Amino acid sequence: MRIGVYLGTADNPTDNVAEDLGGVGRCLSDHELDAFGTASLPESVRDYYTQISTTHRSPRTPYTRILATYRDCREYIRRRSPDVLFQVWKYQTHAPGLALAGHRAGVPTITRLAGDVFQEYQGHSGVKKAGIFLLDNIFGRIPLRLSDAMIVFGPYGAAQASYRGMDSEDIVTIPPPGELDERFSPPNDKAACRRELDLPSDRDIALFVGRLSRLKGMNFLAEVIERVASERDVLFVLAGSGPHREKLAERFSDEVVRLPGYVPHAEIHRYYRAADVYVHPSPYEGIPLVLLEAMNCGVPVVSRPAGDIGFLTPNITETPAEMAATILARNWSDEWLNEKFFTTPYQAEALGRLVRSVDRSNALEKSTKEQIL
Repeated sequence: MRIGVYLGTADNPTDNVAEDLGGVGRCLSDHELDAFGTASLPESVRDYYTQISTTHRSPRTPYTRILATYRDCREYIRRRSPDVLFQVWKYQTHAPGLALAGHRAGVPTITRLAGDVFQEYQGHSGVKKAGIFLLDNIFGRIPLRLSDAMIVFGPYGAAQASYRGMDSEDIVTIPPPGELDERFSPPNDKAACRRELDLPSDRDIALFVGRLSRLKGMNFLAEVIERVASERDVLFVLAGSGPHREKLAERFSDEVVRLPGYVPHAEIHRYYRAADVYVHPSPYEGIPLVLLEAMNCGVPVVSRPAGDIGFLTPNITETPAEMAATILARNWSDEWLNEKFFTTPYQAEALGRLVRSVDRSNALEKSTKEQIL
């Protein structure tokens, strides 16, 4: 069976989805996998895929990106005659175009709802809020109507898709791959990890990795830090860049908050291995890779109730006061909920069954039409 996995256009940096692409590649390695589009294929996953470059230019807006995806898919279908089309990331712009192209060409499609897509407009205001609502909640319904199957990360995603019209029988729970590079593993010597990063060995360290922006919950986190700092000596390490980095530096001393800036992914495991707890203040998520990286390093995650994060960790806190209290009391669990769903054996079986089912359904539909004619 030939499966076409859409990469996106040249301006889509795919390194941040290398784990997802690798997970699909490992699980479906007994099929012929094409990675198509004008985006580059991450080096770490090239053994799994044949890269098929399309010819369309990069779009300028999210709406023209949907059109670009449609055209890429149509070109790929003409050239390679795939049995299934698969969208892995950027649901808002990739999934509508891919579902439309597959539906028109009679090729089964699998789309992947990888975040809290239908609610994220609430984090914006004015014209931008209206535009994102249109993109996510109007165009975002196209895959719900036209996809042959949809992958979600857990019960929250399933409920969101079902509520908006996707047949529950066509919704499959497959979270992001939980088995990561061996770099992401518990340290043998945490004190040594801290010395390498010039971090104190005698204090609790709470870590955040990501963009330091309002949409990632930095106002929420700043309130958490203030509450914790007034009660106990905890060091917050916030690794990343963004518009709130300067604000955080002005608000907190280096003894309370360390801001190392952007850390390359090849080095980020060093920070996880030095931490006692990972804090996640973002209000709109699916199950982000940073949480899986932290938990693979043996670091408990304390998070807001965003997306399907509650499918992964029991440490869910609603307010800054609740998150601060959990950190102050060290009242967190390192339990990995629903762990089997994140394993390669489960995901290989689930993905294999899924692609066979959509291909079989398409074959039966074609056969029925031929008999009627």
